[in-house]
Amino acid sequence: MPPRQVCPYCGPGAPPMKSVEIGPEGAILSFSVLEIPPAGFEPPVLLALVELEHKATVLCLGDKKYINDVEIDMPVVVFTDDTGRIRFVPKK
Repeated sequence: MPPRQVCPYCGPGAPPMKSVEIGPEGAILSFSVLEIPPAGFEPPVLLALVELEHKATVLCLGDKKYINDVEIDMPVVVFTDDTGRIRFVPKK
């Protein structure tokens, strides 16, 4: 995730890739709070590495209101926002 034409590990010599549907539910593998984020972001920025189905991992942005609640193995739901950024929210 996101879809790719070439495997980032195998390179262009690998067999053709195929699409696999992955659900939006996962769990936080790791997270960080950036107090000095890159340009275009207002601190603090919550980032989390989320593991989805099929061991797919994706780096996601979290809402600032979850900074004190986020923890490793926390169940979350991943989605793409209106700007195309991948985000997560705690699973209810």
